[in-house]
Amino acid sequence: MIDFFALSLQPRNPQIRLGYPAPTSVLPVCAALIRGASVPDNGRLFLRYLLSAQGQQVLLQPELSRYPIDGRILAGVPDHPLSRHQPLITERYDYDAQQSRLRYELVNALFDQLITFRLQELQHFWHRYHETAMRLADDSNPKWQADLARARELATTVPFSAEQLGDERLLGQFARYQPGIPLTSEQQRQQDRWRRESADRLEQALRLLRGIADRRAVQDATEEGAD
Repeated sequence: MIDFFALSLQPRNPQIRLGYPAPTSVLPVCAALIRGASVPDNGRLFLRYLLSAQGQQVLLQPELSRYPIDGRILAGVPDHPLSRHQPLITERYDYDAQQSRLRYELVNALFDQLITFRLQELQHFWHRYHETAMRLADDSNPKWQADLARARELATTVPFSAEQLGDERLLGQFARYQPGIPLTSEQQRQQDRWRRESADRLEQALRLLRGIADRRAVQDATEEGAD
């Protein structure tokens, strides 16, 4: 999840733990004065406060748990959770704002099709996957381990290549869904393909898990009969 959500819950829920992936990326949270604001002077005062030493300290409060933009502020609180996590971020992605802008709508569409609209199916699969993995933790059967690895590969394959992410013409065909505004034919075609291919892969992955469970049950029954 987003780090500051987890960190802001930790004071009340000490069992919550957060680990950053490596490499990872740290993205800025934006604050801006809205053009045409009714009280722009107050907006400017707020932005100045936000960037001040006092405002930066406020960001460190446990209920917010945000990184301040002033590294000196963070360095002054070595016991803060964000300070303790900082050394774990040893490798970072280079953030390309222009590339992010071009890919934004496509990535949102991909996320919705692969995760948002299929959440229950994915939860069912990953429950079975982890259940199967635990049962095989002490089993070295190469066939079962290979099937388990293949199931994970199928379930995590993204039906969109890195090369396609460099196709600006294709990226320009994507837009956020809005009621009453039709998608471009290219976006609709891509989304239909993503849904179809992802559903097929997940079903293949589930068949592999069911096959492992069936063979394991037969083995257990045989061993019990031998006893």
